[in-house]
Amino acid sequence: MHPLLAQPTRLLLYFAVWLILGALLGGVLLIVTPRPLPHAMMLAVPLAVFYGAVCLSAWWVCRSAPIETGRVLDAVLSQGGAALQSSGVWIGAAVLWSALLMRLGVIGPDRADILRDLGVLFVTGLPLYLLSAVVHYLFLAVDAAHRAAERALRSQVMAREAELRALRAQLNPHFLFNSLNSINALVGGDPEGARRMCEGLGDFLRRTLQLGARDSVALG
Repeated sequence: MHPLLAQPTRLLLYFAVWLILGALLGGVLLIVTPRPLPHAMMLAVPLAVFYGAVCLSAWWVCRSAPIETGRVLDAVLSQGGAALQSSGVWIGAAVLWSALLMRLGVIGPDRADILRDLGVLFVTGLPLYLLSAVVHYLFLAVDAAHRAAERALRSQVMAREAELRALRAQLNPHFLFNSLNSINALVGGDPEGARRMCEGLGDFLRRTLQLGARDSVALG
């Protein structure tokens, strides 16, 4: 799933950028073929938003053709073919949208003007799609770097936990050995003290078993 589709705020920001690009495209069409400004905007802005949705497909193309050593040419060819296909889809949508606007009487360019507009859209669509592909490649690179950092941090935590477990395994036998020697020393001279120490040792071991499964233990 495309990451923008899971985050509505970023998706709205993405299409807001395409609205601005649509306004700029309307200005280009206005320069190429003089017409009323509202006519140029009604033609360009909806088409730009539509093409923004088409350019989201670059995410899947970038994932299927990553830029790696020995595969750069494959990625370039894949993105070039996707750019041509996307521009072709955009031209088809532009033909339908222009025909609808003409039928509704909103705009009334002649056939030569329509062909000129379609040429501008096709030439503009290629670099826009390739720019979208570059942005998606950068996003994938940043995401891969974050994932690598998370894996490294997780490995460090697991290594530290393994060290702690090994240290605990070494300390426990020494603790029991010293405790039993102390109890043995008290058996002859202070049997009551030896009994209390056995009870304390048993209570300590019982608490240790209860707390050993916790990730953190309070000092108290």
